[in-house]
Amino acid sequence: MTKRKFCPAEEQEIGKIYDVGGFTTRHVARAYKTSKSTIGDVVKRVGRKMHPAHGVYAGPSPGTRGLNLPHREALAWAAGFIDGDGCFMTYSTTDTRRENIGQVYNYIRPRFQLSQSSVSGVPNTITRLKEIFPFGVIGGPYTKATEKTLAKKPRYALRFDGFEKVQYAVAAMWTWLSCYRKNQAKRVLLAYINRGPTKI
Repeated sequence: MTKRKFCPAEEQEIGKIYDVGGFTTRHVARAYKTSKSTIGDVVKRVGRKMHPAHGVYAGPSPGTRGLNLPHREALAWAAGFIDGDGCFMTYSTTDTRRENIGQVYNYIRPRFQLSQSSVSGVPNTITRLKEIFPFGVIGGPYTKATEKTLAKKPRYALRFDGFEKVQYAVAAMWTWLSCYRKNQAKRVLLAYINRGPTKI
């Protein structure tokens, strides 16, 4: 991977990504199409420190391998859309492989989800967001109304699960996300980094 020169504004952008903590240098380098050493130099120049969790995963996720960072305008649009209608959250998975000896554990994983209502198929906004983050999965239509979602129209959702995919999306949009959504994403990612199995 060749080294790339960044202008001061780009360097500050990369520095802001590290404010959230938990991002791997490898992941940021892949997003910006440069080497890990180049990103490391940029982080030092803008006065950020490497997060101790940067080694939490050994390699790129199959869902994000080879992706290039989308265009700035597309990311700014996605961040604004997600600020209004998206959500970063955690969910639990259960490991029952040792159930026969009385050991069942819960693990948490990060998730991003955004839903929209439409009577004419998948909304264009969700299709466009899927083009920006192609590892996302579109689901729907969901028509069942609950106490929380009194939807009269069918709903469609874009979702992606897993630390690598969620951190990729957050890192890409970090500059344009609101403080509320940044804090939400930070809590989700750090909850995963500090995770541990909970015995049921």
